[in-house]
Amino acid sequence: MDQKSPYEQQNVPTYPQQPTGQVPQQPPQYVLAQPSAPQQAYQPQQNTPVSQAPGPQAPMMVVNTTFSEFPQPITCMNCKQQGMSVTDKSNGAAVWIAACATCLLFWPCVWVPFVIDTCKDTNHRCANCGMVAGVKKMI
Repeated sequence: MDQKSPYEQQNVPTYPQQPTGQVPQQPPQYVLAQPSAPQQAYQPQQNTPVSQAPGPQAPMMVVNTTFSEFPQPITCMNCKQQGMSVTDKSNGAAVWIAACATCLLFWPCVWVPFVIDTCKDTNHRCANCGMVAGVKKMI
């Protein structure tokens, strides 16, 4: 009885085996060609006129990324004075998110986030000229 297994009954192609006495060939080596002449760096034109926007320029804000809820020393970019900032509170995203959450939980208390200062954003202003130096956002 010559029975073959179901796997042997299928016509599965066989793959040729590598001879055991031969060493596989190395892949070809590629060498990158070096440019023959060095490339020159870009040099801008010498007599290029620079135009400025007409009209008064808006004063710049103080660049400070570490504002807190409390007054802190600043240098105003508008009046160039150094001093402590003056802070005030304003409703921001945190107040509105808290109000929406309170509305869903217990709607008669929806006004509470609007009177709590810890939910509000803090605006830092120059004490001399009143320009906004930065804002501490709660969210």
